[in-house]
Amino acid sequence: MKILLAFVLSLLAINVWAYEGKLEATQKLTSYLPVGFYAGENDHGESCSVLVNEVNFPKKDIQVSVIVDSLNLTKLIEEDSEFGFKDYKKEFVQTERSLVGVDVYNYIERILRTVQVGKDKLYVVVSYSTVINRSSNTRVAECVIRP
Repeated sequence: MKILLAFVLSLLAINVWAYEGKLEATQKLTSYLPVGFYAGENDHGESCSVLVNEVNFPKKDIQVSVIVDSLNLTKLIEEDSEFGFKDYKKEFVQTERSLVGVDVYNYIERILRTVQVGKDKLYVVVSYSTVINRSSNTRVAECVIRP
């Protein structure tokens, strides 16, 4: 009986530890890129800005907008969504693909990526790609900021 009790308690402890260690996409993103407005410059020397907002209250989704001239691309990061990250270079990546119709060759892909460049700078890029059959159109808005 003691062995069974010990087994159940250890299983419970493992489950609680695994649940507490789960990272939310929005928490990880805002640890690198806090909510706010940032002005910067892209690799082409153009002025740009990044706007990070909390949206969809009471959920804590985050919307990231990168604005370069008249181009304004946004990406919504939902609370429970999948993402990739590397802490040592403040890299956050999330890709979302939405099918257009029922054909797998017609889709819209949205990507958000952040990565540290230099000691206190962060590269932020939002990309939209529309693929219809074999034709594609990609728009990219990128900005280097100091968060």
